[in-house]
Amino acid sequence: MRYWRFTIIIVAFTAWGMSSLAAEIDNFQFRYNPLKDEKNTINAWANQEFQNALRTANRSSKPCNEKALFKSLKRSFKNHYTDRFTRKLYKGKGLVSRKIPFKHSIYRDFDGGDSIVIGIMAKVYDSASPVVNYNGHQIGTDKFEHFFGRGRAYYDMIHKEGKSVLDALNFGLSSEENFLGAVMTGIMSYADLAANFKGLFFWNHILMKYPDPLEFEKPSGPYVICSRGRWVQNTSIDFSIYIDDSWDEAVNCSKFRTKELAEKVFKVQLSYEQLDPAHKYTCPVMAEEAVSLHAKFGQYAPLLFNLGPVYLE
Repeated sequence: MRYWRFTIIIVAFTAWGMSSLAAEIDNFQFRYNPLKDEKNTINAWANQEFQNALRTANRSSKPCNEKALFKSLKRSFKNHYTDRFTRKLYKGKGLVSRKIPFKHSIYRDFDGGDSIVIGIMAKVYDSASPVVNYNGHQIGTDKFEHFFGRGRAYYDMIHKEGKSVLDALNFGLSSEENFLGAVMTGIMSYADLAANFKGLFFWNHILMKYPDPLEFEKPSGPYVICSRGRWVQNTSIDFSIYIDDSWDEAVNCSKFRTKELAEKVFKVQLSYEQLDPAHKYTCPVMAEEAVSLHAKFGQYAPLLFNLGPVYLE
């Protein structure tokens, strides 16, 4: 009996620690209320932190040590537990943002049987991240954690372990279908998967050693070059080449673990439309944009963008 109690406690705390990464935002409610474009602020924060990371990397005893470079950058751009940049975004301080508590969101009707994170843990600690306007795109700041963390994992799988892009994307899809997504939250976020994929481009652009997996992105790298034995920033970071509406759950539709969960969300979305009949609140809110983005992902589209169905079963 004690063993099972101990196991439950360990699982609960593990899930709690991951909940901020797994929790989903409501990108529908109030989406038509204007938000200030925070592109310049976010880019500025990123470039400041990038410079800090380069200073740390240059303390290595070896000139232009690539291992030290990526180790330092990984510490600076990973998740809100370990670095200042994503922590700033997660807290939303200094940004004009929108944050909707789970109890008032499209997931308000989820109970403990539907979602451990939203139905139970969020009632004690609401881990939803804020939504910001970045260059006209409404995205949850949690997407940057996917962009950096999972994007780096994809980069390592492909360029260090010799796996294919499809291997990496299938790994991400499996994670969203299971413990990091649908199992814990009831939700499988394709917007998370799109952010993961775009992170692969970012990490490749650090030194620009490999071709991008798709050519529709405008290469921005290399961000770093070796000059006189030291790493120096070659070009400024501008996330606008990576961020588009595929990061937006209201355009890149999530799937739900069951039909019943999908119906609970759909009911709330319809209630938004009843209050504001001039606007659409069911996914995708911009159908033509969604179809266009789906096409841009080419052969990888089924693993990154969802036009339907809305549940896994």
